[in-house]
Amino acid sequence: MKNLRTIGYFTRVIRQDGTLLFSPELKDSEFLLDIKTISHAEFLTEWTVETIKKVSKGFHIKLKEVNDSKTASFFINEIFAVPVEKVEGKSIDTFIGKSVMDLTGKVKGTVKSISKTPSYHIAEIEKSDGGIHFVPLTDDFVSMDSGKIILLKEDET
Repeated sequence: MKNLRTIGYFTRVIRQDGTLLFSPELKDSEFLLDIKTISHAEFLTEWTVETIKKVSKGFHIKLKEVNDSKTASFFINEIFAVPVEKVEGKSIDTFIGKSVMDLTGKVKGTVKSISKTPSYHIAEIEKSDGGIHFVPLTDDFVSMDSGKIILLKEDET
């Protein structure tokens, strides 16, 4: 069985050919433009993406196996997913909930949220002692290789 990551859901049919509006779960979801298939999150049925286009409210997606609006209507509010490896490292949101370690491998806390600034992202980290710490997600402060977050510099307080 594949290890899947939820990516969003279909909100409405937008064309008679069965094209649907997809609402992504992840804020930075541009990587979806490269997906070839998506799977129903519960039933694990795999569907081929025929076309995908970024729009202001998400994505217009036409599935190869869906050729009319009636069939497409069955997809509304259904949650879809892709294999984890298609998402990992391509969306900053995938780091929410992950442990943050220091250079020795000791867990220092957990990422609670990520905010975007004009120059970089900032992670809100709930420290193991219950405190909150904000860390810029830049190469100077953290390493995010292979899905792990390692602090390169720590708060001196």
